[in-house]
Amino acid sequence: SIRKGRRRFVRRDLLSTESDDEALPSMVTSGSCLAFASALHPVAANAALRSAACRRPGMTRRPCRASLRRTRVEMCAEEHVNGAETYRLSLGERARTVVHICRTGTLCTASSKHEGQPFGTHVDYVLDEDGRPVFLLASNAAHTTNLKKSSRCSLFCQPQASSGQAGCRATLVGEIELIPQDEIEEVEDMYKYIHPEAAEALQYRDKFSFHRMRVEDIYFVGGYGVTATWVSTSDYAGGEPDPLAFDAASVINSVNAKRKEDLVRVCRVLLGLEGSPSVKMMGLDRLGFDVRVKTEDGDVREYRIAFREKVANLFDVQSALTKTLQECWERENGFAESWDELDERPVVLYYAGLP
Repeated sequence: SIRKGRRRFVRRDLLSTESDDEALPSMVTSGSCLAFASALHPVAANAALRSAACRRPGMTRRPCRASLRRTRVEMCAEEHVNGAETYRLSLGERARTVVHICRTGTLCTASSKHEGQPFGTHVDYVLDEDGRPVFLLASNAAHTTNLKKSSRCSLFCQPQASSGQAGCRATLVGEIELIPQDEIEEVEDMYKYIHPEAAEALQYRDKFSFHRMRVEDIYFVGGYGVTATWVSTSDYAGGEPDPLAFDAASVINSVNAKRKEDLVRVCRVLLGLEGSPSVKMMGLDRLGFDVRVKTEDGDVREYRIAFREKVANLFDVQSALTKTLQECWERENGFAESWDELDERPVVLYYAGLP
């Protein structure tokens, strides 16, 4: 919108996740003012407008400065990671989020036929309140036969939306045990809610039974060349899944497909990079988002850009991202005065030199 008597630019078009071409925003140029039409969800758009920083009358245009108000951590590699973790989910939360999203995975047991060799099978599961996977296993399945001989196992989980080496994944290591009869009712309701097709199998209770995995260790990989580490069971059990767990992938895909120019502007304004680097959003959670940048010189880095606002759902993150991209546009076009009054936006370089 453009308010009479002052310049005000509110970019409401930034985060539509719709694929329909008719949903794409239009851009109208009038003199030196730009007005952007919105395809954003109306509730999210209104939230973005209500929370956008106010522009004061008499605001003057000034050149964009290379040294903007931001926090830049550029020390050794270990300090990069430590600085980034201040504005990122903990390892326990990230691993818990991955396992929470999947609901299916690869269960690896020790083969009774092949002298204990690892044997992987696809399984459905749900998580209890401590993040322990619960399975409904057929008595005649190969993995059930293996578990009768050795309860040791592992469960590999990787969301379909982030498959491949660049995606996050987690492996739970532990043992599987039969769930006591007095706990079955609660487990069954939870399982059928997540996997409705299980109701048919449960008609044959003599052939299917509920099992639970006792998690003894967790291995988490955050992506290609970034984070690969063991996570303690206490951190995993105490971590809460990110509230954007099921929405982040669609928002990331939308931004990467439709907002490349805006991401490049983020690199110039917030990261201080020159030219037109290649940039891609890699991660998104309630605390901020990650971008992977390849400069014109071939240097590859990953940054965490934190939100100033509290984010608890899809509408919140649409609003926070809209304001981030709007801030960059206004700074680059000389309208940075009111943004300078806000707290510094944390920007952290947490990995450099990727091949």
